Amino acid sequence: MKTKILLSVAIFFISLNITYSQSTREQILSKGMEAFYGARFQDGIKYFDEYIVIAPTDYKGYNYRGLCYMSLKDYQRALEDFTKAISIAPNNNEVYNNRGNTYLLNENISSAITDFTEAITFNPNDLEGYIGRSRAYTAQGKYPNAISDLNLASGVDSKNARVYINKAWVHILNNDTAKVFENLNIALNYDSNIVFTNFKRDQIYVKVENYKQALQVVDDEISRNPDGYFGYFTRGVINYLINNYSNATEDLKKSLKLNDKNDPEYLDLVDKLLRSIKRNG
Repeated sequence: MKTKILLSVAIFFISLNITYSQSTREQILSKGMEAFYGARFQDGIKYFDEYIVIAPTDYKGYNYRGLCYMSLKDYQRALEDFTKAISIAPNNNEVYNNRGNTYLLNENISSAITDFTEAITFNPNDLEGYIGRSRAYTAQGKYPNAISDLNLASGVDSKNARVYINKAWVHILNNDTAKVFENLNIALNYDSNIVFTNFKRDQIYVKVENYKQALQVVDDEISRNPDGYFGYFTRGVINYLINNYSNATEDLKKSLKLNDKNDPEYLDLVDKLLRSIKRNG
């Protein structure tokens, strides 16, 4: 009888220990993700370090620690973590996209294309894979390839505003203003606000960096052609997309003053943007 009692007590404490360990593991991961989403990346790294010790075969620890390193622009460590995550979860398209974005930010375009292609291979409906690969092709100046991927992305989600915003950017670089206005109008029709945070939170950092790079390109264009309406229009759109409404309004109104073509589609688009700013600002 005494042996049975001792065995029951032992089983009870073992079960308590298992429950406690599982709870602790989940709490550490949760705290790490909370730190990541709150842009406290160093804190996030500490939590994910701890999580990896407890759960070395769970790719999430490496994946999220990699996102923290990527956000700190420590691309080498980010790549190492994403590579480890891929070794644990070799069919996970999300991690391939994360590593592809890191390669792209680190200007290793060919490796980025390889990873985005892998993501698409494992999930043919991977919107982020198509958009990521299109950005890589855009960086190479391969605009037809970029548009082809964005057409595939629209096949996955035909009403996703981001697809048409990316198309508009490719057409901006390719100096096709008519298609710029067309695609931005489609984007606004599908999402009249195009809210900055309406995007997978894991990828917010990537989006911010993309827009920073785009702003630099447009600033350079405005410096070369300070009397051109299109540069101010483009910068106004980018400022609008990152919720910098005061600068967006200033740029869009400057564009209107410089424009002498009175293109109905352009005028309608600027009016939509200014009304959206008034509504949300």
